[in-house]
Amino acid sequence: MIEVRLFEPQDRAGFAEVRSQVYRGGGIVRPDEELLHEDALGIVGAIDGKIVAALTALRFTCSLGEEDVPTAAIAAVGVIPEFRQTGIGSQLMTQGLELLEQEGFRMASLYPFSGRWYRRFGFEVVGRRFQITCPSGRLPNLEEGLPIHRISAQEFARLKPVE
Repeated sequence: MIEVRLFEPQDRAGFAEVRSQVYRGGGIVRPDEELLHEDALGIVGAIDGKIVAALTALRFTCSLGEEDVPTAAIAAVGVIPEFRQTGIGSQLMTQGLELLEQEGFRMASLYPFSGRWYRRFGFEVVGRRFQITCPSGRLPNLEEGLPIHRISAQEFARLKPVE
């Protein structure tokens, strides 16, 4: 049986196992490592009670005209390799998006590994990705870096935002 739900503290070991196998090649996730920042939601997918899939949704706000729109930036979508092709990834996305909507998100975005797969869930590729490479010897040698200034608490209050 497939179950998709919001992350709960007792899910940490399963969530960490997905992160380890999918993104770290089996590398260790330290027990003290923060898996979900306070501004993020985790969603887990389980088969017969075993967590085998997970995603992270970061909280953002996008502007739409004068309105601020609660937006989920979806990241780290993953399924443990031996459970791929079981439907758990599709369930994770379908039900995960429903959970995000229930949590108040009105829009979601992601940077996909495979745009074609995510189209099934309503996402579309926007813009283009460019990669520019240059041998390091051909880069200009810049002598100066940006100046660094230490400011006091009194000076901090004088800083103004760029408009």
